[in-house]
Amino acid sequence: MSDKKVLASKTDVESENYGGIEKYFRPTPEEGRRLMHAFFSIRDAKVRESIIRHVEEQLRLERDG
Repeated sequence: MSDKKVLASKTDVESENYGGIEKYFRPTPEEGRRLMHAFFSIRDAKVRESIIRHVEEQLRLERDG
């Protein structure tokens, strides 16, 4: 694993490389677009609600942890 810092777009965001996947501390516009496109493609409202609850729980655990 590398400790190098990279710039993402024009956002001056630090990242760490984990197995080829960049982990940004702040989301990039590209990540937001990917997330919205994927989320809007889910037709089942129950699945979307489940995803939202899961993400909210992850945020809560991150804040509390």
